[in-house]
Amino acid sequence: MSFLSGYITRRFAAIKQNLYGFAETKKQEHIHFLRVDIKKLRAVLAFLGKMNGKKKYSGKVLRKLFNDAGILRENYINRSLFKTVSCSGRLLTALSENENLAETEFIDKIPGYRAAVERTEKKLRLSGHKPKKKELKKYFISKASNAENLINDRTDKKNIHRFRISIKKMTYVYYALPARLQKSTGLDTDYLDKLQILAGRWHDRYMAVRFLERNKLGSAIYIDKLKLQENRQLNLLVKACKNFRQKIITEN
Repeated sequence: MSFLSGYITRRFAAIKQNLYGFAETKKQEHIHFLRVDIKKLRAVLAFLGKMNGKKKYSGKVLRKLFNDAGILRENYINRSLFKTVSCSGRLLTALSENENLAETEFIDKIPGYRAAVERTEKKLRLSGHKPKKKELKKYFISKASNAENLINDRTDKKNIHRFRISIKKMTYVYYALPARLQKSTGLDTDYLDKLQILAGRWHDRYMAVRFLERNKLGSAIYIDKLKLQENRQLNLLVKACKNFRQKIITEN
């Protein structure tokens, strides 16, 4: 049994709790935490796979549930952002109607989602390998190097999103570790948390712009206002990422 098996069991339990929480209340916080727990689960499984020499340990774990919940989350975030640039009431009403329809469809599928979660948990066969402190330090140094390469190559904006995913995974793995192992990583989590917030603000606006452009919704003025917000958040993120590798991992 893996030394992180208890953590993984708690993530599965939280996913099921948030499924039923959303069915009862329709509160977006349940969708948010549901997706976060799936991300944490995948990150830790990928980490365990890396430690055991299996590059794709996590596979397609709960991908459909994650993607379906993502549609709800994107609708909610987009509608909130469109209000900040005074989008037309007609557009906001249409988005709200689409959101309500997606919520109903999602809730109807919850029994199937729960069954999928339980099947996935039963199928997992985790190794008992316990990484040494040097292994952990090497793992995080490698992840930090990869993340830095992504944020430095901004010609493709998808790399900025990949950077965001990379630092999130580092955080998830760190907090899954026992306290005695956390310290050995040398990871500056306060700095990571700051970058996550900045990257998240950029990503929300980036996706909102793409949504309007892809669906040919809203006037050019709405899109331009959101693009200004997007560029402002990107500049803040890039500034905060200066000397990233030196800041993210400390000697101990």
